[in-house]
Amino acid sequence: MDLVQANAIATIQPGAAVARAEAGLLNMHPIDDPFLFRRNAVHCINEDELSPAALAARVALVDVMRAQVRHGAWPGATLLDS
Repeated sequence: MDLVQANAIATIQPGAAVARAEAGLLNMHPIDDPFLFRRNAVHCINEDELSPAALAARVALVDVMRAQVRHGAWPGATLLDS
């Protein structure tokens, strides 16, 4: 992203990269095309293999991610049934 910030190149980034644009460090131009999408997934090992601390962290992270999507704070993200 440093090369993009230096105006040396352009890139297509997910909504999470918007923070640099909002800080005035990058120029952002949204791409509005209903046929363009990308799917990302977050995976974790089986709960039985996690330590209590890791399980607590997983639960907290999932709660934060869901809240971010529900409140529109994660641009372009949608929740899928799991």
